[in-house]
Amino acid sequence: MYTFLDQAALGRPREVNVGCVLGRSELMQVESPLPVRGVGVKYVVRGTERYRMNGKHYVVESGHYLLVNAASTGSVTIDSKEPVVGLCAQLPYDLMTQAVSSYSHPECLDPSEEEHYFTTDQLVTSLVNGRTTNVGMCMGVLSSDPLFSQRAAHGMGSAVFLALAEALVRDHRVEVEQLRRINVVRSSTRKEMHRRVELAVAYIHGCYARPLSVAEIAREVSMSEFHFHRVFRAVKGMPPHQYLNEIRMGRARELLLVGHHPIMDIALMCGYADLASFSKAFKRRFGHAPSTVRGSRSF
Repeated sequence: MYTFLDQAALGRPREVNVGCVLGRSELMQVESPLPVRGVGVKYVVRGTERYRMNGKHYVVESGHYLLVNAASTGSVTIDSKEPVVGLCAQLPYDLMTQAVSSYSHPECLDPSEEEHYFTTDQLVTSLVNGRTTNVGMCMGVLSSDPLFSQRAAHGMGSAVFLALAEALVRDHRVEVEQLRRINVVRSSTRKEMHRRVELAVAYIHGCYARPLSVAEIAREVSMSEFHFHRVFRAVKGMPPHQYLNEIRMGRARELLLVGHHPIMDIALMCGYADLASFSKAFKRRFGHAPSTVRGSRSF
């Protein structure tokens, strides 16, 4: 089932959709509880959506998505002068369980632990960069398909949802390898460490625009700074400060390409206290000064 929701239809009574649903939204003002059925992928095509799930804040920008399931509770807020475009996929639990058990390489998943990963609170609400995952690539392709830009609801085949379910499992296999790289004996401990790293990633995405230290992030997930640094690097393949810098630099480059803000403002918006430190970090990351991205429009 494909659904469409815009600002004009927001206040009208709506049917509760169950099963496989792909919904597109174009909204400017929303503050509402967020019911989650099955496994949900909240992908932002354009703009920013803000979520509060299980007491945690998540800022989802274009090209990113929030991965949730029915064990999650929370709300969504949108406040924009222009329509924020989102694409939301809802996959029922039985489909995800089948996808795990019938995947072409079942030896990569532990059936005793992983078959129900998507259907329980083992699935941690996660903010994900869609440019680096199979699910993100699928959602990006769907967001540009004319069939899913229509303003009227319509039926659709199962192929889209099967592809999304498979993409989720493929992404999950990467996570399993991340879990195994954490050097602890008990499986439950590995899962808990991975959960805390994902919470730290969400915290970074939500707070990168202000001064942020590794010590603060570690405190947020109730870990010592040393232990947090070691576990984060094992899971993500880079230390937390480098991950934070990657997020800031990616956002800064996007803002420079848009060209609406002075460079000093962009530096502040991306968590840098002054232009000099921002320019130094930018040049170290990309090999050239931020002013070259915009040519002569430096300030």
